[in-house]
Amino acid sequence: MYHYSLPLLRKVCDRILTQNLNLGEGSELFILLSFTAEDEKVALETFLIYEIMTEEAKKLGIDVSLMFFPSRQSSSFSPESFNILRGFWALKQGVNEFMKEKFSSVIDFLKHYGLPDVIYIVKDNKSLGRDKYGLHHGYSVMEGREKIRDGLSLILSSKVNVAFSSPLPINVFIKSNTVDLAKLVEYNESVYNKLINCEKMGIESSPLVMEGKGVFTSLTAEVEGKNIFTDNGYFTEENRRINIPPGEVFFTPTNLNGTLIVDGLIEISKYFFLEHPLLLKISERELVVDDMKGKGEIFENFKKYLSEIEEKLEKFRLRVPGPQFRTLRSNLFKFGEVGVGTNPSALIGAWPVQIEKRLGTLHFGLGSGWTEETRTIHRKKMVIGVKSKLTVFTEKNSKKEFILRGGKFLN
Repeated sequence: MYHYSLPLLRKVCDRILTQNLNLGEGSELFILLSFTAEDEKVALETFLIYEIMTEEAKKLGIDVSLMFFPSRQSSSFSPESFNILRGFWALKQGVNEFMKEKFSSVIDFLKHYGLPDVIYIVKDNKSLGRDKYGLHHGYSVMEGREKIRDGLSLILSSKVNVAFSSPLPINVFIKSNTVDLAKLVEYNESVYNKLINCEKMGIESSPLVMEGKGVFTSLTAEVEGKNIFTDNGYFTEENRRINIPPGEVFFTPTNLNGTLIVDGLIEISKYFFLEHPLLLKISERELVVDDMKGKGEIFENFKKYLSEIEEKLEKFRLRVPGPQFRTLRSNLFKFGEVGVGTNPSALIGAWPVQIEKRLGTLHFGLGSGWTEETRTIHRKKMVIGVKSKLTVFTEKNSKKEFILRGGKFLN
């Protein structure tokens, strides 16, 4: 059924455990799998990946637990496959009935056993529970000031290291995680140093045809050094959150203006790979909703989502104190993230953790940013540079330093 190299998969898993996660004999690792079943084959292959990773961890003397917590949408598996996922994997760990009887959630399990050295989470998104107002913790304007009530937010309030990934086909998982980590760090440092010393960032693309005319991205972003982050693929004292696969430098722009042509992935209710480009106008970080252009079902779904998110925001009006609600409302249609992909091994496809890391692409987050004052109730990712070639540069005192030129990375 599956066509992949088992020895190579084992080698990649071993490398992730020892290099990315920095685990060895006597370390503790929890692998938590909880995702939907949009693609049943990918879901089953994902489980195979983490069976192999569990086996490799045990060989290294790592105390590892593999746990599957079905999401609500997991019932979209065929009955046969769902039974495999819910039954076989848990029974193999000897915890199925035990977990069902004693623990209703991951948080109960962790409270009982305590936190390990590393928690490895495989899910469709990175939302880790909600705060006292019902806001997703990752977007909470109360982060750090209010007691987190439930969900996996316990993880974020601790010093435990956390790795995130999403369901991936085996061959894609192997390819993207064979990147030279030393080279990745070199690329990230190059981008980071250009950004931290600049006054602004320019983003341009080669033209794409839309309604018989050539259209292209032309954006100017303003950058503040303290809001720039890197994902090098390993833990540090300052950075206890990584992605598998790694490879990006990202920031919350202090300003963003111009035209954005989305030609890759867009996140709405789920992730869609665009057949037709989407033209967005941005003014002072805010999406100009009335000036959007596009065609097809995905474009119509995106417009519908934008109208529905306004309605969703209203549900928080009575829950959230006035100043915090005004913050949520003011950032609802603003772009809170710009990211530069730096992983040459990441592949193009409808896998968000992959495509946004691809060297030569940029990604944008509509909604919540990475600062307290840019929080809101959502963040939807968009990726550009898939069908077009990007030119990206930083500028200071009228002097330009190029990150990408014609789609090629300049170190």
